[in-house]
Amino acid sequence: MTGSNQTAIECCEWNKPSLLMESILKISPTVLSKLFVVCLLIASTVSETRADERINIDGTVHMYEISEALLKTFQEANPNLTVVTASSGSGGGFKIFSRGETDITRSARRIKMTEKKDLLAAKIQYLELPIADSRQKDETLYLYINLESLQKKTVRDFLKFCQSKHGQEIIAAKGSMLPKEVLNQSRMLLQQNLKPFERQ
Repeated sequence: MTGSNQTAIECCEWNKPSLLMESILKISPTVLSKLFVVCLLIASTVSETRADERINIDGTVHMYEISEALLKTFQEANPNLTVVTASSGSGGGFKIFSRGETDITRSARRIKMTEKKDLLAAKIQYLELPIADSRQKDETLYLYINLESLQKKTVRDFLKFCQSKHGQEIIAAKGSMLPKEVLNQSRMLLQQNLKPFERQ
């Protein structure tokens, strides 16, 4: 067979509809429309699942070993979880937090008034939780959580883990536990904020 004839045959075969396309063309528009909706719902569910398995954290490098140990242990217990961490400092962490780019920001100090105003302007509501003290007990590690991020079960579970008995053992090994009264207040505050989501 000559090259030109072979090319002509290949072109004809290329233009011929495949069996799959022929089958699709036979499906009624109504059925195709329903299939399309089902595909969109499946894609949306997968996207939401992946988002729920991701935690974005930034903030201070102070007492980093405490938060890192908590995250590592929690992630080992949840292998499907993706944790994205950065250390932009307390101030830098709040700037990123105010842009809605992180679920949690770590800080070795209380939030400043200017930072509160930035969050108010960005319409970001947050929860402040003291988590641990430094080994010398001269600093306190705070977690600031975007309230919208509490919709993520992984975020809720991580916060509960930090205040659990196991979490407190990790904190005691890497730093110092909060005074009992402060820890109990922090636990009560978290429980109050989790109630609307735990009922779902």
